[in-house]
Amino acid sequence: MPTAHSQRHSSACADYNYYNQFNYKILFGAFDYMPKSSLTSVQKRNSLLMHQAYLNGKTLTLSPLIKANQISYQVKSEKAADVDLPVIAYKHTTVSVNGQKHAFRRGNRGTVVVGLKRGQNTVTVGYKASPVFYLSIVISILSWLALLIYLVKFKAKYAQ
Repeated sequence: MPTAHSQRHSSACADYNYYNQFNYKILFGAFDYMPKSSLTSVQKRNSLLMHQAYLNGKTLTLSPLIKANQISYQVKSEKAADVDLPVIAYKHTTVSVNGQKHAFRRGNRGTVVVGLKRGQNTVTVGYKASPVFYLSIVISILSWLALLIYLVKFKAKYAQ
């Protein structure tokens, strides 16, 4: 039988865990998926949280435009240079600069580093799901359809 103390302790832990979900620095849970290179220092981690990019040795604070599976930044460069964006580079990451697909490399924060031309640039970083993802969706839909057909036939068989 639980004691009054254990009930209070259990309740306090539940309250702490419940409210802790609202104190998460990045609401979409990005810390959970950050590579170790992004978390090696507080400065690296905070630079990602504060949307800080690095261009020509300068720190820029960028405002992201976030859409489903993509994030865009407006970056103005006085000369051709590499920009280290505050976006983690994952396996199926895609990058476009001014609407054109563009190659990129990983920076020391585990982030996307892309070359820019002089002037105003729109850099869009996206994620393209693997073919296995789409195959799993098709298999799931087919499985549900098969189950539905089976249930209709089963019900019709025993309704007679």
